[in-house]
Amino acid sequence: MVITSHAGHNPDGKIACGAVGLIKESTEARNVNTKVISLLKAADYTAYDCTVDDGTSQSDVLAKIVAKCNAIINTELNISIHFNAGASDLTGNGVTTGTEVYVYSPASPAKSYAEAICKRISELGYKNRGVKYSTSLAVLKNTNKPTLLVECCFVDDADDIRLYNADIMARAIAQGILDVAGGAIKEENITTGEWLRAADGVRWWYRFNGDNNNYAKGDFYNINGYRYLFDEDGYMLTGLVLWNGERYLLAPEQNSNEGKLMKTTDSKGYAVEFVTVDSAFKKG
Repeated sequence: MVITSHAGHNPDGKIACGAVGLIKESTEARNVNTKVISLLKAADYTAYDCTVDDGTSQSDVLAKIVAKCNAIINTELNISIHFNAGASDLTGNGVTTGTEVYVYSPASPAKSYAEAICKRISELGYKNRGVKYSTSLAVLKNTNKPTLLVECCFVDDADDIRLYNADIMARAIAQGILDVAGGAIKEENITTGEWLRAADGVRWWYRFNGDNNNYAKGDFYNINGYRYLFDEDGYMLTGLVLWNGERYLLAPEQNSNEGKLMKTTDSKGYAVEFVTVDSAFKKG
């Protein structure tokens, strides 16, 4: 399957750079888009990046995005990544404003993908605002192939942003596509981040790309060849942990093996070894 994906708007600091709140739409749309493309390629799909960085106006950005999408003549689906605004909840009220995905009409072949993406993102804890329709949005109206526009979450809702992580959001979008088109996300081995000690001097967290707002949380991650589990606040877990109804053993020793996922290697469950990226372990 051939797919295009792009981040909406110009880069931050330029005209037509999108919404700004607790996070910046343009920056985060690009972070999510890059990861979505990487995940789709890893799942053996052909994925093109149609992001535009040199628009002279909002209409010019949109026209150039549409032209790039339409230039890929064998495209079967176009994905447009955006973030919403208008919640005006900068301190948080305990409720997310949520996610939604736009398609051109109820008859659009992109609708099933949009529904799957909404479902996957809402499973992260966001309110599911559902699939919506628009005949006026340029990327939906002017592209030649089925197109969907993802509003990942709200940049000005503190509850949304507490949940938000670019990698996890991208994973939900990619998995939504694969739920319909077929295939599964292949585990990625992360080597580009850094381990940081928490303020309490005991716990650890893992930061991506030197960005304190982009870190591992709420899932298993493959890091430097081993599997680690992080809670919803981003702290690495250790010891015997109940996660999504399953029990996992994460090395409790405070040394270089701390937090690594372990498995038993004999019938009595006494001997253990570390689970590596290449092992057959699957969570859940």
